[in-house]
Amino acid sequence: MKTVTRAVDLLECFSEEQPTLSVGEIAVLLSVHKSIASRLAATLCARRLLQLDPVSHRYRIGGRMLELAQLYSRDSALETVSEPLLRLLVRAVGHASHVCVLDRMEISTVCCVASAHRLQVTVEVGGRRPVHATAAGKLFLAFGPEGLFEALSPEGKFPRITPRTIESRLGMRREIAAIRKSGIAHNREESAVGVGAVAAPLYGADGVLVASLTTIFPITMVSQRELRLLETEVRHTAERISAGLRGEPADAPVRPVRRAAR
Repeated sequence: MKTVTRAVDLLECFSEEQPTLSVGEIAVLLSVHKSIASRLAATLCARRLLQLDPVSHRYRIGGRMLELAQLYSRDSALETVSEPLLRLLVRAVGHASHVCVLDRMEISTVCCVASAHRLQVTVEVGGRRPVHATAAGKLFLAFGPEGLFEALSPEGKFPRITPRTIESRLGMRREIAAIRKSGIAHNREESAVGVGAVAAPLYGADGVLVASLTTIFPITMVSQRELRLLETEVRHTAERISAGLRGEPADAPVRPVRRAAR
């Protein structure tokens, strides 16, 4: 714990008045030997929390700190905008719904609303699930970073979660093509037996996919006719949340999703 505390103390040494620091300055501020300050700084550099200027040999805050800050602000906005509309969606369709983001190689839930049904599929904030076997995750395969597909199937196929999981790259490419055409993704017992889901994209002002909205349900409770109605409600709610994230009225025109940069 002492090392962790020192690492946090080191990061807190940086400020608007002191955006860069030398090893010697870090050692003085932390009241430690220069060798200790150097090792701490090197470790944080390796994790991209700091970066070292090769000319001045001074440290500054690294790119990973910015990425983490963006995750915080993005998820905070997502929760604020999404929760009231999630509640309306759950009230309309009767099934639990949640918002997910892509966190490295998994889907992470940032906001969820449970169903009033005794029989329902529960999802918790902070829960993580595989990208390729979820409706939410498939949206990121269809509209997210271009390298994600290859990264998730390094041996030429996707990991099997249930007997219904799409394992082959060919099968997943067909699934992705269908998602790009319809703008809706499905989970057909691919991550858990007996569980289905419908998901639609959430995107910001720049047109890049930032999250996904999913309604999840026991397969036995939803007929094909009801599934079509679910798709409509989920799509409509996703459009309203996206408008809110862009600071626009809920009935603003829908913008097409484009791929995120690599």
